[in-house]
Amino acid sequence: MQTAIEAVANHTIINIIFVCGRNIMLFLHFADFNNSQLRQFNVSLNKDQPYQYSPPYLTADALSNSGWSTDSDGRYSIRLERTTASKLPPMINALEIYTLIFHDSSTTFPTDFETIMAIKLEYGIKKNWMGDPCFPVKFAWEGISLTAT
Repeated sequence: MQTAIEAVANHTIINIIFVCGRNIMLFLHFADFNNSQLRQFNVSLNKDQPYQYSPPYLTADALSNSGWSTDSDGRYSIRLERTTASKLPPMINALEIYTLIFHDSSTTFPTDFETIMAIKLEYGIKKNWMGDPCFPVKFAWEGISLTAT
């Protein structure tokens, strides 16, 4: 987390727009490099209720949506907009977007995937885990033990 983008001016909104025809799970990563004044902004996905957030100084932190999100037209918008109390513009260090892909054969249960992602986030695991953790077997995640029950 050595890089970040910051809005050009305090009144500028960071709006990240993308199209994805699938359910998504987001992880937004933050670590503020400036401790001189208050940085506070609202974070929202599409038309969801904004979440007021102030990134910690020199400490990695992450926000995620509460579950799989889907939009009827597949168009997503992540919006970072400063609050009236903020003296600094919004910023973000990194963004991860995961999609839910359905397979015709046996796959990992979505709740198992969500649990693994929560463990990854909680313990700061730096593995490049992408896709289904267990299927297809030749692309199973490193460090994950597979059992079929």
